[in-house]
Amino acid sequence: DYTWTPAYINNTQVFAVNKNSGIKKAADLAGKNVLVQADSSALAALQDEENTDIKALADSFGSLTQVPDYESALMELEAGSADAVAMDEGVALTKQAQNDNIVILDDVISQEQYGIAFKKGNDELRDQVWSTLLEMEKDGTVDKIAAKYPSINTANICISDNE
Repeated sequence: DYTWTPAYINNTQVFAVNKNSGIKKAADLAGKNVLVQADSSALAALQDEENTDIKALADSFGSLTQVPDYESALMELEAGSADAVAMDEGVALTKQAQNDNIVILDDVISQEQYGIAFKKGNDELRDQVWSTLLEMEKDGTVDKIAAKYPSINTANICISDNE
């Protein structure tokens, strides 16, 4: 029960692997140990019975193990006790910027869009915020801010006056 802006970013779930693992695409994960954060969007996507391609991919893994957080998963990846981590691209990009042994596969597990929530019925504030974001997108401010953060894939920014 909220009033929402249109989407401002596409949140993508991806696989992170070790650079020297030999894993180049999602299909290479067959028989491998893949970690995923419990209660995450990546886990939901990998268990989605309606997305038959992704579900078949997940079923091909040697194991899909839930861990409490991405930090634990990435430590296991670094130690070699896991072959891949299914995770949000933003987190993966941040970790990749800190550790050049992490590679993000091009394959996308799933995508969801984020908007900004306001108290139900607060259309005026929503419209003010959205109008400001549109101005910031048009004058390049959004790109300047995003460039400061390695966790933002600017291709995923979807601020537009075309709802």
